[in-house]
Amino acid sequence: MLLNPYRFGVSGPTDPYFSNVSLLMHMDGTNGSTTFTDSGPAGVTLVAVNSAQISTAQSKFGGASGLFDGVTDYVSAGSSSALDLSGAPYTIEFWTYLSSVGTTQIWYSQFSVGIEIGVDPGGDIYFQPDGTTFITTGAGGLVANAWQHVAATYDGTTTRIFVDGVQKASGVLNDAGSANVAAIGARYNTAFSVNGYIDDLRVTKGIARYTSGFTPPIAAFPDA
Repeated sequence: MLLNPYRFGVSGPTDPYFSNVSLLMHMDGTNGSTTFTDSGPAGVTLVAVNSAQISTAQSKFGGASGLFDGVTDYVSAGSSSALDLSGAPYTIEFWTYLSSVGTTQIWYSQFSVGIEIGVDPGGDIYFQPDGTTFITTGAGGLVANAWQHVAATYDGTTTRIFVDGVQKASGVLNDAGSANVAAIGARYNTAFSVNGYIDDLRVTKGIARYTSGFTPPIAAFPDA
């Protein structure tokens, strides 16, 4: 018989870079809830805008995820200093389940001079660190109606995009722009809302967690 180690006081997995986590959104909660929580050490205040909400219809981990309507929904993370990623390596990663492709959709944005990660109408994922220059995965990097892990990293020199642990693009681009209002699921002006779900989003400041291919997470990100 297999025993659950947590019943006997054995610590679960921990994140060696947890103190560097600027934002950690598990998107868990009751169906229809508009409460989004930052489980990271920064404690960023999150505000659901329009009809952004928790949904139990789809999830990668935890039984729920963030649902966005593809029109005007997003979650605002404000202009927290924790999310000023200029001048340092960083990692932005999340799980996404798009209900449809064929339109521009943005998962994370600090528009207009900051970081932005989105997908264009052809399923081409782009990563724009400074509001101007960008790298792309090439058409067909993303599909509809399936959970996929997306990560964008900057190691101080090179920016990279990974899909399901596979490096799809890289380039030497400008450093991240100065911090603007951070938005999850669209731009803060409601443009290019995600049509689908986001789960387990994590932003890590000062660390490029991935610089080559890796195995995507098999459990929710640790809270410590």
